[in-house]
Amino acid sequence: MLSCKASMEIIVVRYKNPESEERCLESIRKFTDLKKHKLTVFDNSPENINLGKVWNKLIYESKEDIVCLLNSDCVVEEGWVGEPERNLIATVTTIFIGISTYDKTVTKLAKS
Repeated sequence: MLSCKASMEIIVVRYKNPESEERCLESIRKFTDLKKHKLTVFDNSPENINLGKVWNKLIYESKEDIVCLLNSDCVVEEGWVGEPERNLIATVTTIFIGISTYDKTVTKLAKS
């Protein structure tokens, strides 16, 4: 069951845009409690794997209650985790996250 203490994994995929990616990561480190939430950074520059496949793999491997796929050119602000997390947990009892790519579907289901 999800609660206000739900853990979240923030996934950022890097791909040949170091300036934007660093701004994104700096903002996450500044405005996210990384003792409570996990930050996963995958560097796709050398491998150039289809983004959907990368996300599928990382979602499948996640052990956290919530998975946040954050584009690497996003910059977060103070309170970005708290309010969405409270709204999500207050209004949803079942969460289904699914991403389909060419030949693979990965789903993650959490029930309260």
